[in-house]
Amino acid sequence: MFRPRVGRLSAALVSLATVIALSSAEPPRAGDGVDACSVPSELIGFTAGLERTRVRIAGGGEATILAIGSSSTEGVGATDPDHTYPARLAAHLASRVPGAAVRVVNRGIGGEVVATTAARLRTEVAAVRPDLVIWQVGTNDAVRGVGLDAMAALVEDGLVWLDAQGIDAVLMDPQFYPRIADNAGYRQAVTVIADLAARHGVPLVRRYEAMRYWAGRPQPVSMLSGDAFHMNDQCYECIAGMIAGSLAARWTEAAAPAAAAPQGAQSASAAAATPAPTAPVGLAISALGGGTAATTPVKSAAAPVQATSAVVQ
Repeated sequence: MFRPRVGRLSAALVSLATVIALSSAEPPRAGDGVDACSVPSELIGFTAGLERTRVRIAGGGEATILAIGSSSTEGVGATDPDHTYPARLAAHLASRVPGAAVRVVNRGIGGEVVATTAARLRTEVAAVRPDLVIWQVGTNDAVRGVGLDAMAALVEDGLVWLDAQGIDAVLMDPQFYPRIADNAGYRQAVTVIADLAARHGVPLVRRYEAMRYWAGRPQPVSMLSGDAFHMNDQCYECIAGMIAGSLAARWTEAAAPAAAAPQGAQSASAAAATPAPTAPVGLAISALGGGTAATTPVKSAAAPVQATSAVVQ
């Protein structure tokens, strides 16, 4: 069984019920005809960045994606490596953009904060030589109360460096989980990451808002593993579908801008499975890890996150 590192999380926190649930071959789906992965359309779609990879895909070239971050990238909470988000992203892209050869490399390490990921970013890029980097970022910094100014400066430096290397970038913000719902400092970290993405014109995977939406539905499908913090197979599937649909639409859209799609709920898995539209789906996305291939200063949060739990990403 896949056993990625879980940082300081004690194995005793994993309940028997969770073990039974994770043993299912397929993740649960929402009932009454509702797709478990459906989200409001404004949470799906990339309308900025990705120009270099779009040119490569349009020209029939190969593209390599480096997925870097902490445990949400490594796949803590997944039943096996094939159910991590990078592995599922590769599968979605193979069906969504069948004429393109896209490789996804997982370089997530559980428990990392931005400083440790940023310190190895250049080494991983040199080894993988990616065309696109998806950087899942911010959860552990927010949970541990790392200063937002310091975090933002490191992410900004990384984005500038990637751009100088001719590499496209996508940011992924922290996950939503119930214990953090009322923490203003955590939400501030989410906002800081969104501001960075907008400032640098890179897409943002709005994971926090998507997971909050899923948790707030009348009959929510479980998106978290037994520790109520890390994602499970179902959530990895949904996040991968969101990213794949957004990438495919951006890579294949017409050069001329078109009207945005109507508002409403759309399935992330459907976005990854249906033919790519010529315009991005919904609004712009003001858009964590193992090693398998598959200008305005930022103010620190007034209410820093209290590290009341030993759980780390």
